[in-house]
Amino acid sequence: MIVSASRRTDIPAHYGDWFHQRLRAGYVLVRNPANRKQVSRVPLDRESVDIFVFWTKDPRPFFPVLDELDARGYPYFFHFTLNDYPRAVEPNIATVAERVATLRALSARIGPERIVWRYDPVLFTPEITEDVHLRSFKHLCGELEGQVSGCAFKFLDGAAPSRREFVGQLAEISRKHGIELEGCCGEDFDEFGVKRMVCVDRAKMERLSGRRITVRRDDCARFAACRSVRTVDIGAYDTCRNGCVYCYAGGCLKDVPRFDADSELLGPPLRGDENITLRTS
Repeated sequence: MIVSASRRTDIPAHYGDWFHQRLRAGYVLVRNPANRKQVSRVPLDRESVDIFVFWTKDPRPFFPVLDELDARGYPYFFHFTLNDYPRAVEPNIATVAERVATLRALSARIGPERIVWRYDPVLFTPEITEDVHLRSFKHLCGELEGQVSGCAFKFLDGAAPSRREFVGQLAEISRKHGIELEGCCGEDFDEFGVKRMVCVDRAKMERLSGRRITVRRDDCARFAACRSVRTVDIGAYDTCRNGCVYCYAGGCLKDVPRFDADSELLGPPLRGDENITLRTS
């Protein structure tokens, strides 16, 4: 089982203590986002978990949890999202310089092979122009050269005035810094040497985990060309504290309630009328 933590919320940035508690408990409860009465009990013991895939904009608070994962022999992999957007767009995250330092510290600790840098999403406003992106991307490539296994990008839907020429420029910059550029599989940029992105790649997960991964292709993928394999996500929507205006996950919390790190699940507590079933794949 590949455990995703999480596409729905930034667990490493905001819920490290909770994750640590669930790891020690050996399981986590996950509510079905479409049906609150359906709850899965997901085992987190070493035998059940092939590998953890973490998605975050700031894993610095999560570093103590990595000590536990390492001590217990859990493999893991990071998608680290890093753009240089103004506070109006990403109001509740650390500065770019701080996050670059965090990524470099993470890379020194676990190695570039276990980190993908996500320049994602690529969005445009009157202030965030193609030229602004290109300057920012060039600076970040210089800072992250040799620190990551690659860079993945995705356009915010409807964005990019002249996206093909723009992607060609991104590819040229990344190539000069030895960073392999990958684009979302919904579009073909092969002419620029840009690979199709596979967010959770079976071969890579097998190599990092040392196990044969038997899960099938992700049947919830947005695009037919997507080759990502299925994961079990243990996050919950509407719990992220980053506050990004473009949030894919349906909305971030503006007034964050006090959260109990001992809770069995993220999000609203159980009411007692749920059907809890064991999830193993």
